[in-house]
Amino acid sequence: MTQGTADKFTLMTGEDLTQAARRTFFAFKDFWAPKFPDGAKIEHVGASAIPGCLTRGNVDVCVIVKPEMFDDVREKLAGTYDVDIDVEAGDDFAAFVDPACRPPLQVQLVVRDSGMDIFVPFRDAMVQDPAIVTAYNVLKKEMVGKPMLEYRSAQDAFITYVLENGAAPKR
Repeated sequence: MTQGTADKFTLMTGEDLTQAARRTFFAFKDFWAPKFPDGAKIEHVGASAIPGCLTRGNVDVCVIVKPEMFDDVREKLAGTYDVDIDVEAGDDFAAFVDPACRPPLQVQLVVRDSGMDIFVPFRDAMVQDPAIVTAYNVLKKEMVGKPMLEYRSAQDAFITYVLENGAAPKR
């Protein structure tokens, strides 16, 4: 098992990074789509999937499955990637990392319509409302150099607010 995040929060920028993120996502999708059961959905989520959003330089992929597919897909992913020990897994969520991939790859496996099926709705809210992206970028800039746990806590609160209210938090 590998720790999936750095000790301190950092940001990266650049069009090369955006293109590399797209290539990494499509390589993942092309490789895994035929190996997953019918009905599994593979989505590019996270900052690298959102125009104008600042990123840590990694690629987040979300694999969304029916409950009966979860264990099978988790086993397949665990046979290829490291378990991300920085996040708590459960019956409806598991996370994996490939730190050797460039840019680094993070995979979120979620059960469709579960409490953890938040990644695509959050991405879609950001794509639809540039004010949310702007507020998220402000949050990220404020977190540079701070411990990852502090960033994760602020990020979780931000995501929860956006999903519950359909807008960025007032600052």
